[in-house]
Amino acid sequence: MKHFFTLLLSAFALQVSAQNAPNWTSAVGLPITPAFAAQPAYATDAAGNTYLASSFSGSVTLAPGTTLTSAGFQDGVLAKYSPTGSLLWYKQLQGTYVDSFQKVIIDASGKIMLMGTASDGAQFGTVTFNTSSFGFGSMVLAQVDAQGVVQY
Repeated sequence: MKHFFTLLLSAFALQVSAQNAPNWTSAVGLPITPAFAAQPAYATDAAGNTYLASSFSGSVTLAPGTTLTSAGFQDGVLAKYSPTGSLLWYKQLQGTYVDSFQKVIIDASGKIMLMGTASDGAQFGTVTFNTSSFGFGSMVLAQVDAQGVVQY
């Protein structure tokens, strides 16, 4: 008999000042299954905003009053938090199977780049990923600007 267990992975964000004193902390509960446990990725831009990239199944609360529900088995999420810890915006990678973000990088010009996996037809902003010829869980790259607009 096969048993499935859901774990709760808590993603903690902590921003510190130049003097190594905490400016703010935040915790986001990410419910995931053991087979698809993803460690959240973080990046901070020049203005002190923190970006969280990860995946979840079921639902996840990013901030009080902001709960997302996965469209398929697992969805990806990118969330931007202000230097004071307030949720500014989020983008969800939604598909029917396993869709996730594993890496987030911010370049010197402030462009946010993401690496992850997506199922065929997964949506991220106005972009639809066509991965049918590459197989299940194909690697995808995406770029978002500082306002959360998906570039590609």
